[in-house]
Amino acid sequence: MDRTIFLKNLSTVPAEWSLANDLCLVDDRPGQLFYSLSLRSPCALRLIICPGQARSIRRNVTVQLDAAAATVEIFSLLRGSDGDDARMDLSIVHRAAQTISQCTIQTIADGHCSIALQTCVSIAHPACQADLSCRSLLLTPSARVEVSPRMDIQATDARCTHGTTLGGPDPEQLFYLMSRGIDTEMAKKLIAEATAAKIFASIPKI
Repeated sequence: MDRTIFLKNLSTVPAEWSLANDLCLVDDRPGQLFYSLSLRSPCALRLIICPGQARSIRRNVTVQLDAAAATVEIFSLLRGSDGDDARMDLSIVHRAAQTISQCTIQTIADGHCSIALQTCVSIAHPACQADLSCRSLLLTPSARVEVSPRMDIQATDARCTHGTTLGGPDPEQLFYLMSRGIDTEMAKKLIAEATAAKIFASIPKI
């Protein structure tokens, strides 16, 4: 990547970004953010959304692939615990041929919290590729996660994959940790940390 920008280091976050060169953008800012990114050349964008935990997290992000051969990779981690409320609306629009998008989103919900995730990938041009993966880990019965993934494909030769999973900790992992003398709550925390680390480990080095 030509450069890396951390939103937490900016005094203000632009509502609109027009990109012509490769960029790694790290959205590590808490609170509420609304912004759009437009790739106007065959460049590559890596967007990492990891706002941390806060009582209220809001994200409304649009990525437009406006130039042929433009590519975007999105990695997102949303976490919530007691009393937290997080919502993210993510839209990826393929507005040119031969564009590629890859999106991996992980949510981890603990305690009495609410996380809502809405994603939409739109393709109307030929020879585009899109991959969308949404995974949710619920650590307690009172945690609530709502996931609404959508793909709007109007091109006949697009290559698209998508997958959504939602569930609690792996019983075998819990059993293994508890058989080593670790109590249930700590075992769940260890599984949550390992799940979060897996997301960051999947990100290519900046």
